[in-house]
Amino acid sequence: MASAKGIEIRAYADEIGSVVRSSCLREVKYPYLLSELDEYRDTILRILNEAIAQEMSAAIAEAQSLGDSLGGVVACCAFGVPLV
Repeated sequence: MASAKGIEIRAYADEIGSVVRSSCLREVKYPYLLSELDEYRDTILRILNEAIAQEMSAAIAEAQSLGDSLGGVVACCAFGVPLV
């Protein structure tokens, strides 16, 4: 329904366990471009910074090896939302 109205939404992992993606956020200039956020869509954690993605993946693997799990934060950007 949102895409029928021209609204596009992109989500990405912002934190996994103690690994925070905040340094990756600075790599994309404001305002975000839809094309920049589309670059990560096929990655497993959906983030632009490969080094942080590897760090997050390592944290997940370590937790799994201990029979544990991790919490996380998912963030999103919405494009084309009318300003009313």
